[in-house]
Amino acid sequence: MWTLIDAVVYVLIAIPSAAHCNATLENFLLVVAIWLGPWAIILILEHLMLRRGRYNFVNWYTQHKLPVGWATVIAISAGLLGVYLGAAQSLFDGTIAALFNPPYGLDIGYALGVVLAAIAYLILRSIELRGAGR
Repeated sequence: MWTLIDAVVYVLIAIPSAAHCNATLENFLLVVAIWLGPWAIILILEHLMLRRGRYNFVNWYTQHKLPVGWATVIAISAGLLGVYLGAAQSLFDGTIAALFNPPYGLDIGYALGVVLAAIAYLILRSIELRGAGR
């Protein structure tokens, strides 16, 4: 059922977008790619700084020993906000990006998103570790 619904949505999006396929595809890929920076920095920080490459695989199957995850959700949201504020794309210019190189803007969204996600994650994950103990 979901496959049929997805196919209908794809067709409804594709028909008006067919006239400018290259621009539509580029904008779609840029929107999909914006979460990669904040997501990747959270994985890297968790692996290298917090766990130092050591994982207790037994705990992966015990729900009450897994991290709560609110630090990750807030950090990824902060990173996406940074991407939005620093983006200078054909669809929109973020507030911070518009301050540089007017009227075109300077796309610093990816870097800003990574920095905000990293700062938020390190602070919030340490609080989460102290509070929840996992």
